[in-house]
Amino acid sequence: MNRGGESSPRRWEVVLLVAILLLAAFFRLYRLEAAPPGLQHDEVFQGHDASVALQVESHLIYFESNAGNEPLFVYLMAGTIAVFGTNYLGMRLAAVLCGLVTIIFAYLLARRAFGYGVALLASAGLAVSFWPAFISRVGLRAASHPPMAAAAAYFFWAGLRQPTVGRRLWVYFALAGVFLGGTLYTYPAILLAG
Repeated sequence: MNRGGESSPRRWEVVLLVAILLLAAFFRLYRLEAAPPGLQHDEVFQGHDASVALQVESHLIYFESNAGNEPLFVYLMAGTIAVFGTNYLGMRLAAVLCGLVTIIFAYLLARRAFGYGVALLASAGLAVSFWPAFISRVGLRAASHPPMAAAAAYFFWAGLRQPTVGRRLWVYFALAGVFLGGTLYTYPAILLAG
């Protein structure tokens, strides 16, 4: 087994990862408008804030509606609404993308730490498990926390595994810090983790 993920991925490994991501996309996109049924009230608040973000010239770092919302997911949703409109796809696609990015960073972390077999298994598990798929199907800001945390963990681990002190080491740690700091702009429960 490839420990430490030092070798580059083989072609079949990339094909399997792409197949896993396609399966994950299917679980997250199939009948997105019907399951879960209707837009939940918090999704509507997120959509409202995203519409505000598209109209306001200054970049807000906190949105006051619905007892307050952190900005990262609001801006992601603003991007998907700008492209697809204020509909189910526009309001839920940001969460779908967050779920797919989570799978990618979980794969990268597991590959670097445990090798490609564990990485592919972990990615497949995230692709089809109920809660990761469900949170990726609703337009709620909680979906933006897992990709940020997974990216922070990946870059931190990559920095720890660098054999020598150099520029790459500091880039990995800086990116870990950026993503870890970014988690503060995702969901209020992360404030309790510290």
